[in-house]
Amino acid sequence: MLFILTLKLRKSQVWFTDLILGLVIFLSVLLLYMRVSSNLSDADERLFGELRADSAFVASGLVGSGYPDGWNPSNVQKPGLTGGNNILNQSKVAYAAAINYSDLKVLMGTRNDFFAFFEDKSGNVVSIAGVCGIGKLSITNITSEICGNVSVPAKFLARSERLVYRNGALKLVVYSWRT
Repeated sequence: MLFILTLKLRKSQVWFTDLILGLVIFLSVLLLYMRVSSNLSDADERLFGELRADSAFVASGLVGSGYPDGWNPSNVQKPGLTGGNNILNQSKVAYAAAINYSDLKVLMGTRNDFFAFFEDKSGNVVSIAGVCGIGKLSITNITSEICGNVSVPAKFLARSERLVYRNGALKLVVYSWRT
């Protein structure tokens, strides 16, 4: 009888040890998952913050007059689309669209990709000097009607807007993303 009681106690001890070991493994995996998923969220938030700041930086640069005064694609150091008074200069818009995108990205001081375009008060994309947008998706030499068909894909992560003027108020919209 003592032998049967000892055998039952050993079975109970093995079952209890298995339960504790399984519980420790489960909780370890759960904690590891929570830590990793929390770090991914933090990284995503940091990336979005960087992209938001970057799009605001590019937008602010584009509403400036640029450097040097009277810049063109051959001597530009910092592109700007206005005369410094938020009134669009059509020549500067055309010049900016003519700059190679990788060069424009360096001149704008950004690591991230960007696309800038103009919207009217109804949200329609507006062509300025035959240009619907400047940046990675640069579209040139088309009419306002075709600009109306320009749509911005959902992959864009951060958006900034600035107010500019040309025969009324327009929004300069800048999207930034990382590929």
